[in-house]
Amino acid sequence: ELKPTYIKSMQLNGEDMTYDAPNYAWTKVITTTADNTPVSIVAKGAEYSKATGTEDAAAVVKTMNYTLADGKMTDAATAGSVNIPTAGTYTITVKVGDKSDLTYSIVSGDQTTPKPTISNTIGMFSKDGSTLYATFTKVSEGVYTCTYDLSNLYDMRFYFIGDDIDDKRVCYGSVPNSQFSLYKEEDDSNRQGWDIWFNDDAKSMESATITVDLNTMTWKYE
Repeated sequence: ELKPTYIKSMQLNGEDMTYDAPNYAWTKVITTTADNTPVSIVAKGAEYSKATGTEDAAAVVKTMNYTLADGKMTDAATAGSVNIPTAGTYTITVKVGDKSDLTYSIVSGDQTTPKPTISNTIGMFSKDGSTLYATFTKVSEGVYTCTYDLSNLYDMRFYFIGDDIDDKRVCYGSVPNSQFSLYKEEDDSNRQGWDIWFNDDAKSMESATITVDLNTMTWKYE
């Protein structure tokens, strides 16, 4: 007797994955703090048969375990796991195939959040370049301005962005002991300038207009 099973949810290491209906996929973003962290995937579903018909209330609740290997998920009595070699943030995706076969992928980074659009201008980022706080508009040659919501006041850097957000061409900090003088880093991995910060007066402001002038190598907010 054929007993089709409808997958209602999937868990990755016990946490719910999100169903991406248009792509017939389940996704989950995780951040691991240790190398070789194991991940396992378990599904919960409803099994239908002649006895249950199509009544949801009569369906048999099932837990489905899988072994994970080479991108394929295989039914198993107990859940298997696969190790993520290096600590970091990853997007795990389970795809449902044409014949209800399941495959998985593990991709570095958060692939579920669209990257901000920025090109050929200045951006103000967290000091590690991972978070974009403000995008500047070019107002004249070498001069850029933006309105900033002051969501963060410390530990930031200006970057000149090329083709896209991943194309960080030049990093600017402050000249040591000269907050509003820009320091162009020659080697971003060995910084000599200080991180960008705002003074205490910014705490009482709702927003600020920031101007970066690469001609005079200065910046200001008001």
